[in-house]
Amino acid sequence: MKSFPTHSTDTPRARSRAPIAAAASLAVLSFAGCAAPETQVTHIYDAPAGVEFEAAEYGTVRRIDVVETSEQPTGGGAVLGGVLGGVLGNQIGGGTGRGAATVLGAFGGALLGNNIEQKRAAADSRRYYNVVVQFDRGGTRSFSYYELNGLHVGERVKLDHGVLGRA
Repeated sequence: MKSFPTHSTDTPRARSRAPIAAAASLAVLSFAGCAAPETQVTHIYDAPAGVEFEAAEYGTVRRIDVVETSEQPTGGGAVLGGVLGGVLGNQIGGGTGRGAATVLGAFGGALLGNNIEQKRAAADSRRYYNVVVQFDRGGTRSFSYYELNGLHVGERVKLDHGVLGRA
């Protein structure tokens, strides 16, 4: 039986990089889902299903509700950052220096992970407005907008083919 020489990538250097690569991959995938949404809605009015849009309808803005949606940090970023920092810190030094590097890495990673999660949560938080309109023919409907563009309570509006605008 003939044997062929093989090239092995299982060297001490390759083995020492494997935990770092695995931890980095886990961190990147996990940071994306750390924040949990929290939404507070005061009033929502939907049109009944199957409503046909006829001619333009006129009405008056009766109320504008401000709805805040916010992402709240869960602490997962700090935990994941601490684990990743500890793994990376453990790769540095030897003896008691390795222990100190592990502790510092875990602490620094937790701070960094928490900071990243809080910034992501703040970026995902939004505000929108529910504009409640009382129509001249009767009935009330609510429309949601991210910007009011000067629209205010008491203003006359026109609903034309599902689009609300100033009258």
